[in-house]
Amino acid sequence: MKVIRVVGPAGIGKRALLKDAYEDDTIKKHFQVLVRVSFPPGIIADSSTVKKTMEENLDKECSWRNMPRRQDARCLVLIDGTSIGRTTWSKVEPELQQMAGKGSKILMTEASWHEQMNDGIIELKHLLRDESKTLFNHVVGLQGKRKSAYATLTMNEIRDNIGVITHGLPLAVVLLAKFMSTVPYSKW
Repeated sequence: MKVIRVVGPAGIGKRALLKDAYEDDTIKKHFQVLVRVSFPPGIIADSSTVKKTMEENLDKECSWRNMPRRQDARCLVLIDGTSIGRTTWSKVEPELQQMAGKGSKILMTEASWHEQMNDGIIELKHLLRDESKTLFNHVVGLQGKRKSAYATLTMNEIRDNIGVITHGLPLAVVLLAKFMSTVPYSKW
């Protein structure tokens, strides 16, 4: 199983990216078995827990799909790795490599990585000013429906400064845009 790590700071969109990949029909067609594995936030999982959870989830999904052995199945495993310490992962990763068939992948979120882990890294970075503005406009969805001069001025001011306000974090941009699109103009 090849491990693909999606890394970046909190709020950058790692989980959203993996969720979209996991639910994408084109990706689903490539794999016979799809499994999501997560561990409670704030609790660091040990290697035996990670291994056991992976085995149970893969066995259950393979059984459901009438696959006699998980080693014969091409699997996509999505792991929220923020609860898995680096030492734990280094112990369990070699064992996970043997858990599924050829062409299987593990997609894993991590806050950071070190230079020795340069294979299979997707680094998500802060949005640039124009990217923040585009995302904000897309999510807020007002497209000319502003009802007052106050709303227009305030919206333009926020839109022009969205990169500074949110520090280019996609989650912050989306939350602010959703908030503004659902709250009356007088409360902005």
